[in-house]
Amino acid sequence: PFAWRGADPFRALRRAALLPGLGAPLLVAFLYDVGVHAYPAVWSFVSIEAWDWSPAQIGLSLTVYGVLSGGAQAFLVAPAIRIFGERRALLIAFGADMLSAVGVGLATDGWMVYVLMPLLGASAIVHPALHSMISTRAPDGRQGEIQGVLASLMGVAAVTSPPVMTAAFAMFTGAGATIILPGAPFLLTALIVAAAGGVFAVVTRRAV
Repeated sequence: PFAWRGADPFRALRRAALLPGLGAPLLVAFLYDVGVHAYPAVWSFVSIEAWDWSPAQIGLSLTVYGVLSGGAQAFLVAPAIRIFGERRALLIAFGADMLSAVGVGLATDGWMVYVLMPLLGASAIVHPALHSMISTRAPDGRQGEIQGVLASLMGVAAVTSPPVMTAAFAMFTGAGATIILPGAPFLLTALIVAAAGGVFAVVTRRAV
């Protein structure tokens, strides 16, 4: 039954976090979103500064990534979970995301990014697989609330990540930078994704 008190997103988040087995996965989802929001936040800045790309090249790279990530979400999630199991498939995807972020962060030429694109696209299975796992852990009567909490967490991550990532970009490209490293935000992404993957590995270990 609906109650206005239950529509409070902060109350819903507290209630969801207290559900057995859901607090840590929600933290993982939030950390992961903070990390990967670096791509929409600073992709254009990094690609111009690091690889001297034109607007057309930036657009092409985003198109290729969109096709690969969409294909991964459509065609890789179910087979990956069937072959490796849910936990292992997610750990592999976290690893792929971390490695691709490191590669993009250290890339010195644009062609290197396209070499990494399949790995970056494959890591797109994290979102649907992780959200599915969270959904299956929630009681039937709380499914709508959990989806609302996930949407709220994604929104907070989308607000939190850009200032952090643009600050990292400025720190390593500005006039006073000791080290010039335009891809620094993606190295930060790798660290955050590694933290999310580490938390996930620990909290799901008992289920194996």
